[in-house]
Amino acid sequence: MDPSSAGSTRSAYKAWSEFDPPTHVRELSRSGGNVDIDSNISPARYIRAMNQMEKTSHYYLKEGKHEQAYVLLNKLVTIFVEKLPSHPAYKTLDSKSRAEGNKIVKRAFPIAEDLKHKLTQKYVNLKETSMKELEQQLECADKSSPIQTDTPVSQDTEPALQVDATSEQDSQTDSLSTSTTQTV
Repeated sequence: MDPSSAGSTRSAYKAWSEFDPPTHVRELSRSGGNVDIDSNISPARYIRAMNQMEKTSHYYLKEGKHEQAYVLLNKLVTIFVEKLPSHPAYKTLDSKSRAEGNKIVKRAFPIAEDLKHKLTQKYVNLKETSMKELEQQLECADKSSPIQTDTPVSQDTEPALQVDATSEQDSQTDSLSTSTTQTV
């Protein structure tokens, strides 16, 4: 591993150490709850849209796209429980449509709760394995690094350099004296 990748590994390690799985799941939940309703669209149409969201979330689950399913289920629960009651035409919604909305939410809520726990566990496991891999990479980088900044410079190196410089001067002097004796 080259020294430049050790720096990126350290920053990745720091990022993973700061990663909090429950907070990440809450962020997914918030993104699902970020819904606005339009008062020009009938509440019955929102109920039909919720039905479609439920079907799509099941498709996501089959495909292994748990994050998308979780966000979509949170979105449909938020629409029915928090947003739709404030719709101006909500009071005119027939009881059959309200019952359908209740059924959708009752089916969606336990799935969303189960996904919440699964996603939290998935992120905890991902964090643990990523941290272990990065620790191993950092250990390898530290072992293979040719320059160790913590090691003090040996006192023996300086005299050796001086000896080499002296021996060079001696050899130059010897070659000069040889050339002068030949010319005389």
